Amino acid sequence: MTIKQLAYAAQQHIQSHTGTTLKRAHVYELLAAAFGFGSYAALSAEWLFTQQPIAPRSPAAHHQEVGGRCLDLGYSAEASVQISKSLPALLISQEVGIVRLDTLVAILNREYDEVGTGSEQLPDEADEDALRHCHLLRDGLLSAAAKDSARAHYALALVDRLSDDDYEASPSSDYGFNQARNGLALSAAQQEFADSYAAELKGRASVEHHLRAAARLGHQEALLLLAEEFGDDAFFEQANLSATTVDPARIAMIAEQLGRDADTKKWLTVAASTGDTDAMLQLIEEHDTEDLQQCWVWLYLAGLLGSDLTQGVAINERGGSYEDGDGAIYAVTGIELQPLSPEDDSAALQRAERIFQSIRMKG
Repeated sequence: MTIKQLAYAAQQHIQSHTGTTLKRAHVYELLAAAFGFGSYAALSAEWLFTQQPIAPRSPAAHHQEVGGRCLDLGYSAEASVQISKSLPALLISQEVGIVRLDTLVAILNREYDEVGTGSEQLPDEADEDALRHCHLLRDGLLSAAAKDSARAHYALALVDRLSDDDYEASPSSDYGFNQARNGLALSAAQQEFADSYAAELKGRASVEHHLRAAARLGHQEALLLLAEEFGDDAFFEQANLSATTVDPARIAMIAEQLGRDADTKKWLTVAASTGDTDAMLQLIEEHDTEDLQQCWVWLYLAGLLGSDLTQGVAINERGGSYEDGDGAIYAVTGIELQPLSPEDDSAALQRAERIFQSIRMKG
């Protein structure tokens, strides 16, 4: 169902149940009133129509607003009362609700516990299949994207990106797709694989299209995903990184993947200066090897934060703590540094203490 189809269904439902003929423009205003908004423009500025289980706000409590809006639009008191009962009932039966665009992005980013207050209750877990196939939601996102909403483009990319986790291309998929493209007949199984592969390619193209559109409009997370998934340097060239809220360790990881050594060191240093001991370790081992005093600064700072980098650790095969998962366990030896002169050692400790105090003040 699209938004136009929803409006048409509401118009027909009201006429058949109340005998009142509504102008289509008035239907949109009443749909907004059914969710507590004074106008359709106010609703569509930040909210999207959707359906369960991704509809944090329902129309159950807004009968009076619908009736009042009917009166404002010139309908009789009797018709207003009838419509105020009929329209919310239809929306409830169709499980139509609304969700804030920022909330949707948070759901897509798995940030449920960081958004949503009051009447806007989020589901414990987003139903990804519902997100992918909710035409009402997608229609609203496409409409907002057509008006150059960077957030809408980004949300569309995230919705299309969900399917990437559910499908893995295989040689048979690729083969079947190419055979079908060349006009050759396929078996039923080959056709199924080919269709799935074609859908996957279409989805990936849509993800990239919407990410690039959002990036052109200055959306930093879109630029970041372009860097991560498509190896695009635009994130470092276009993003206002001086004002970014992205985890500096994540930026450093992407820079490393792109072979940007200077940016890798820069953002590892930012991460280390905010207390990331993993970043300190990587700086000592890979980037500050020629600056012994700076290595001691990181070593001392890690110690002040409770991590002794001179001690060996045990990690799992994914690189995390051995306590975080199963699999093989590997021992990593601790850091060993050449000693500094007493004067340089004192200076390194003082610099570490200043950074430590800065971290404590910000924390």
